[in-house]
Amino acid sequence: LEEVIFPEKLEVMPDRILYGCTSLKKYNWPEGIKHLGWYPEEFMEEVTVIPEGVEEIGDYCFANCQGVKEFILPSTVKSLGDFCFFGSGVERITIPDGVEHLGSGCFWGTKIEKMIIPDSVKSMESETFYSCKNLKEIRYPEGITEIPYVDCGECDSIKNIYIPDSVQVIDNSFVACDSLEKVVLPLNLKKLESGTFYKCRNLKEIYILSEKVEEIEGRAFTFSSEELVIYVPKGKAKEYKELAMERYKNKTEKADEIAYIEKISWQEVEDDEWDELLAGSEAY
Repeated sequence: LEEVIFPEKLEVMPDRILYGCTSLKKYNWPEGIKHLGWYPEEFMEEVTVIPEGVEEIGDYCFANCQGVKEFILPSTVKSLGDFCFFGSGVERITIPDGVEHLGSGCFWGTKIEKMIIPDSVKSMESETFYSCKNLKEIRYPEGITEIPYVDCGECDSIKNIYIPDSVQVIDNSFVACDSLEKVVLPLNLKKLESGTFYKCRNLKEIYILSEKVEEIEGRAFTFSSEELVIYVPKGKAKEYKELAMERYKNKTEKADEIAYIEKISWQEVEDDEWDELLAGSEAY
């Protein structure tokens, strides 16, 4: 297949419709398109502008497009599909205010260095930024209640994470982030899933602002730094440590994990001490 001309009134281009068409020489982008399902890399530029009117970027739409360094998204876009930028060479992209949904793995393995997710985003699927090795900073949107499963897992360069107070659940989201040294957890946090900060080797300080935590899975911080200190509200150190040990009751096969949790230093903080303690923190 060497030539494809779509009608200008076409609104929905099915996902992956031209996948594998390596001999394509001519292709058009209909002006009325609302759902963009696939765009051949051969027709892209280093800076690729997606036209106004597009509302949905389809699954795998720009996956593995190594030649594109920047995508400029239109103000009309509402949804980014699963793996839509997966493995691409993109280094710069701004998610416009108005986007409501981020699909699973949509930025997996890209080269972006900073991400500010607009407050218009109401839903995020798993592994959104998984293995983004150059990602140094991320800001999650106000109003979101859960940080998804392995969302920034194995983001080796990440140092600054801003999590808004609306977040109640963090689900194994930052496993093996080796450059992370400090993180502030929000006021309304209720649950830390297993593996949230598992093997974050340089994580030395965790600040839990919430007095509402109901569940801390045992592997939430296992095998982080040997110098890990967890700061908690006054009167919560014993309770939160017991939550972290809950899964290990009557078990002996996880002796190394139990020993690690036992060594963690839990420090209580008075209400009027938080501001001074967190002064200068990028994540507060």
